[in-house]
Amino acid sequence: MEEAASHHRQRLSSYIGPLKKQMADTQKLLDTQDRRLSELREQVEKRRAKLASEFENLIQSIEHEQEAARSRLAAEEKHILQNLSANKAAFSDYISKVKVQLKEVTEKNDVNIKGVLQHCEKLKPPGVYRFEYKREEFSLPPQCSALQNIIQRFREEVTLDPETAHPNLLVSEDKKSVTFVREKQRVRRSTKRFLVDPVVLGTEGFDCGRHYWEVQVDDKPEWAVGVCRDSLSKERKQPLLRQENRCWTIQLQDGDYVVRGSVPVPLVLKEMPRGIGIYLDYELGQVSFYNLNDMSHIHSFRDTFSEVLKPYFYSGCDPKPLTSGTPEAAEVPATPQLLAEWHSPCGSTLTTRGSSCVECLHPGEPNLLKKPTSVPSFFQGPMAIDAALAKLPAEINCPVCLDGLQDPVTIECGHNFCRSCIQQSWAELQDRFPCPVCRHPCQERCLRSNTQLGKMVDMAKILQSIRGKKKRQKERGLCEQHNQALTLFCEEDLELLCPLCTQSHQGHQVRPMEEAASHHRQRLSSYTELLKKQVADLQKSISIQSKKPLELREKVETQRLELLSEFERLRQFLEREREAVLSRLADEEKAVEKELSANITEFSKYNSTFQGLLSQVAEYTVLTDVELLLQMKSFYKNSEVTFPTTFPAQLRTEGCSFPLQYSALKKIIRTFRVDISLDPETAHPNLIVSEDKKCVQYTKRMQDVPIFPKRFTVNTVVLGLPYFNSGRHFWEVEVGDKPKWEIGVCKDFLSTRLRTSPSACQGCWQIRREGNVYDAPGAGTIPLLSEVNPTCIGIFLDYEMGRSHFIT
Repeated sequence: MEEAASHHRQRLSSYIGPLKKQMADTQKLLDTQDRRLSELREQVEKRRAKLASEFENLIQSIEHEQEAARSRLAAEEKHILQNLSANKAAFSDYISKVKVQLKEVTEKNDVNIKGVLQHCEKLKPPGVYRFEYKREEFSLPPQCSALQNIIQRFREEVTLDPETAHPNLLVSEDKKSVTFVREKQRVRRSTKRFLVDPVVLGTEGFDCGRHYWEVQVDDKPEWAVGVCRDSLSKERKQPLLRQENRCWTIQLQDGDYVVRGSVPVPLVLKEMPRGIGIYLDYELGQVSFYNLNDMSHIHSFRDTFSEVLKPYFYSGCDPKPLTSGTPEAAEVPATPQLLAEWHSPCGSTLTTRGSSCVECLHPGEPNLLKKPTSVPSFFQGPMAIDAALAKLPAEINCPVCLDGLQDPVTIECGHNFCRSCIQQSWAELQDRFPCPVCRHPCQERCLRSNTQLGKMVDMAKILQSIRGKKKRQKERGLCEQHNQALTLFCEEDLELLCPLCTQSHQGHQVRPMEEAASHHRQRLSSYTELLKKQVADLQKSISIQSKKPLELREKVETQRLELLSEFERLRQFLEREREAVLSRLADEEKAVEKELSANITEFSKYNSTFQGLLSQVAEYTVLTDVELLLQMKSFYKNSEVTFPTTFPAQLRTEGCSFPLQYSALKKIIRTFRVDISLDPETAHPNLIVSEDKKCVQYTKRMQDVPIFPKRFTVNTVVLGLPYFNSGRHFWEVEVGDKPKWEIGVCKDFLSTRLRTSPSACQGCWQIRREGNVYDAPGAGTIPLLSEVNPTCIGIFLDYEMGRSHFIT
């Protein structure tokens, strides 16, 4: 017994050290779990705030979209109402003019038959403005099958002119295709053959009208198509870059699309075109390019044409062909813009405003554009000239003496006087010399002789003299040339003749004046009936047009209510989703906190057990051998305690995070993403721009680069392309682990010599990193907090709203 008691006393002594260590470790775990509980609450609070912020940002984005859609709808309504008002005013003005002329024709017996009949032509009334408010902002525009017929009206079968083709170009036998070959062809010498660039022109030349043709480019890596002045071939030995103002083209080179007119303009196309449609309106001075993939508009030029224009083909130096024309099986979809450009006559108020088709006329509405009616145009001709000549004396008279200008001079304000009149008017003045007409104070007696005006005054006097003579001869019924009585009328030239004038009208139908007058009075009467009928139809159209604003407002109000309802449903759905996510987060917090609290309780019990064992060991050391051995069985049994499992205390992310399917960023990226490239001409000399213009790197060695006004020379900056002056755009920048950078947007006129980082007041909106500090330079530097160092920054620009957003 003594031996056993000694053995167990030693065992009890050996338990003291491990028990104390186990208690210390357990206490550390208890402290750790307590800290985790506090961290859990902080983490949940941060996640709750982040969720609330993300949902709030999304709801704000939806509200912004709602406001933008309402603004677009209001702008469309305003535009259509303005067009309706202008159309109604045009009808009213037209009717007023026709009524005036009807009154003159019916009431005046001495109407100028020649003047009226000489301008008998087709009178086109104003087009009836037919609208369908713009819906492509809210739904996809429907296609219109009428485009094929419209294209056929202006389609040209363009062939290539082999005599203009560069010697390395091979033109097909049907003159529809051109291919670049390495070996120069043996070709006939021609003064219009291009010798520098691989170019060929079309055979057809256009000096009037509207024309449309197509060019198949397929997957050629380099090409240019468009129109050029015929005189371009006279400078065939100059490279293309020197041909500004002679060519209007779209070009693909080095993977970049560019349109070239007076200056090159870079393009960003959504998809690579397989073919290009080219539309030329000579009188309007317009050249437009279309993507044949979906007939979407690419770009339009406006210029003034004064010589023959020819189709232009630049083949590049690859062996793939460039083909004029369209494959027979190709179908061309319609677009509203193309319909508006091709279908609307020049000067008409007819427009589609982006709609896919023009709205049908209302029942009972007269279609004044079906067939043009042959009626006389009374608004120009001799009567208008006589009216202008009658007003001429008031324009050539001196405002002082009210007589014709003698030795005219012009003073500082632009008014004209006789030299003697203005000198006499200013004779007694010294400091200031007021204009007798507008009282503008002239600083000095500066009289500029107006020789050209003096000649015009003399010419006006001669015209008045001739007009007076003709008027007197007309009143007496005498021939201006022979001074004999006018008794005959030429039906070919619509002129009154004397017997001697018939020699110069041989072969013409000549009638006695009375017979001709009776005949033309009957013609005027028939025109009068036509005009009266047309006036009645136009008045009916005005009545119908007056009802259209109310119809428009009803349609717009319906659309507005639909938009509000859709956005409200979406907002309510997001509100419910936010509450559900926050509720799941609260439940998750409660469950994790409960498990963690239970785990802490287990550790506390475990620690209490060890404290009890230590107390028992201290008590057992003073017991007798018998008492000690009697307690050993229960002591060893109680010392077998299982160590509690440590609870990890981590929140689930499933169901407790912002749902990706509701992320506004995905929509932004999908809808507004643009491909940004770097502009080497703006890069600081210590910056190296990669060949694909996607990456920039700093080098200590200054590069030997051309000097451009837009190149940054102080700060290591480079700008991107394209530039933006409207719309919404999104792009991304990989910053990696760079310790210092600045990215954002800036105005085009940003100074290239700034020695400090530009701020918003200087036209630059950016965020930057320097070490571990992030900020946004502005009126005052705004510090930014980031949980992790971002490796990629997304930039969203809304030009119209004046906002730029930075997204990690």
